[in-house]
Amino acid sequence: MKKIEIMGCGYIGLPTAITFTLAGYEVCGFDVKPSVVESLNHGKIHIVEPNLQQAMDEAMATGRLHFTTKPEPADVFIIAVQTPHRDTPEGKRVSDMTFVRSAAKEVGSVVREGNLVVLESTSPPYSTRMVEQVVSETSGLAPEKFMTAHCPERIIPGRMLIELRENDRIIGSKDPKAAAYAKEIYAPVVTKGTIRTTDDLTAEMCKLTENTFRDINIAYANELSKVCDRLGIDVFG
Repeated sequence: MKKIEIMGCGYIGLPTAITFTLAGYEVCGFDVKPSVVESLNHGKIHIVEPNLQQAMDEAMATGRLHFTTKPEPADVFIIAVQTPHRDTPEGKRVSDMTFVRSAAKEVGSVVREGNLVVLESTSPPYSTRMVEQVVSETSGLAPEKFMTAHCPERIIPGRMLIELRENDRIIGSKDPKAAAYAKEIYAPVVTKGTIRTTDDLTAEMCKLTENTFRDINIAYANELSKVCDRLGIDVFG
């Protein structure tokens, strides 16, 4: 049985850990917050999501799910931490990869030859290769001794458990063998969606394009709502 370690047990990481457990894997959830880990090991979720507590109960009952503040050796590591924005001194807004780098260092402390490291966090292009570099530098392993891939999350609050199983997924790696292996790992989880493989840069760009498209549609709908309001039109009618 493959062991999966989820790096980060927040709004993405926790549902992912639960879903992988229910798919038959042994799962370890890593988080830096002791209070979160303690609560989760007692079977109590710390986020609000429909049916998640019930799924958590089922996952814990299998005996294959536990949580820790200290990274453990595993076969596959999935980084699912936040990537907020930060402002540069030049006034530019860029992705803050601090949490991803930190998670990659934690992975590097326990990674072994042949392991797979997957970045799920929404990230700019070349982030997966940055993760590879950090893991390599921390572990002392040459990049060709382990695998990396990008499989961006595509779930929204309120439907997380459903979309983890039913949404199409894209998996990218500069090594086609790593992408194929990652697809095998995700296959028992993505029971209804289609998994497509590509290179890492394409996978990263696909996620950013999808997010941008959604943001543009929301902004456009908001502008139409303002116009309708001025014209006395019920936008919800």
